[in-house]
Formats: sequence, C-alpha cells, structure tokens
Amino acid sequence: MTRIAFRWTLFFLTVAALLFAAQPVNAQTSTGLPQQIDWSFNFDAGWGTFGFGNSLFDNPKEPVPENLSDQWFEGYVKPALSATYKLRSSSEIYGKVSVVGERTYGSAPELYGPDVSSFGPEDATIGWRSGKSIGSSENLVDVSVGRTQYQLGHGFLLWDGASEGGSRGGYWTNARKAFEFAAIGRFKPGNNTIEAFYLGTLKLQQAAGAGSDVHTFTVASATQEMATTRQALMLHLI
Repeated sequence: MTRIAFRWTLFFLTVAALLFAAQPVNAQTSTGLPQQIDWSFNFDAGWGTFGFGNSLFDNPKEPVPENLSDQWFEGYVKPALSATYKLRSSSEIYGKVSVVGERTYGSAPELYGPDVSSFGPEDATIGWRSGKSIGSSENLVDVSVGRTQYQLGHGFLLWDGASEGGSRGGYWTNARKAFEFAAIGRFKPGNNTIEAFYLGTLKLQQAAGAGSDVHTFTVASATQEMATTRQALMLHLI
C-alpha cells in the first residue's frame, strides 16, 4: 500500500468511527437478567513473566556444573457477577459470585509432569445492609456470609484468605484472596465501626505433598475502629 492510499484509508476509518460514535443509543442491550436487580459484571485477567539468574550467588555443588537461573510465566482469569436488590425500606440485599483459573507455565520439571494449573470458585457470598432503614447512619448494620474477602486495617494481620502456588499455580499473581468461609457483621454508628467476624481458610501444606489442604479457622470477637484507630481481639483455632 502506498503512503497516499494509507492516508486515505486512515481518513475514512476515522470518519466512520466518528459517525458511529455520534449515533444516539436508544436502548441498552438486554442481558436477560431481572431488571429490578442492579447487576455488575467484572472480568479480571493478568499475565506476567518472572525470572532470576544465579539467585544463590554460589554453586552449592562445585564439582557438578548447575544452572542456577530460572524463568517461568504465570497467568489468571477471574470473571465475577455482583447483584444488588434494594428493598422498599431502602435496605439492600447483595451478593457476588466469581471463579478463578490460573496457571504457571514452564516451572515444573518434565519428570514431574505438565505445568501446574487450577480452576475453582472464589467469591460466593450474600449479605444485607440496612441503608437508611435503621438509625440515622447510612448502612448502620451490614452482615454477610459465604466465601468472601476480608481485610483488617491495612492488611497486616488479615487480608489474604487463600494460598497460591504449589498444585494451584499462580504464586506471584495471587489471584485468590477470598476466605473459604466467612461470616462478617458490621455496626457503624457515626464515625465508629464495630466488627465481628468468623473466617475459615483453605491453605496448602506442601510438606504433606502437593495438593494437600489444611483448614484453618479464625474467630475475632471484637474489632473497633474509631476514626483512624482500630483495635482487635482475636482467638485463633487451628
């Protein structure tokens, strides 16, 4: 294609795009879902390449030459569907479901089989928040139960409810964050927040073999946030 032909082609494509964008949208395409519910669809995906060279800085087996470098690739997809239904009292019933598929490429030795991957549920939760139906504060009461994410403060103590790597793959991309089971209650009078929660995690125990799971449960009985200060009293049961 000559330069003049390329310029005319680019010109016509630009005009066509502008004319298409200028057309009014009469109605949104129906999804077939109930219209009285506010639906939200998300699709997250990520891929990355990772590598290191001579990470040990010294060969632990001097007589035997070894390659201390490594290179691998990770990727994940995470579609999610959220729904919110507002009641006449202004309170809301909400829920979310999502799944995660992730894979680590080129990391496992050929002797142990193909690359590591996994696919499973992530979020599966339902909840209720009071809106303005109770008290003068917005969403004075908020309760939820199911598989969901929970973060305490900035996440130093509680943030990630699932394990990555091992037989699941995707160690560095860390697509899974939901706790296997969670029951969370929030009470927000004014600028204060009081929370009570029960969390259960599904961790990988590689020492017992790839793919073995360990259930860990955490009970927190008092979490209070006043402005920017948060205090928590927790009891761990393993």
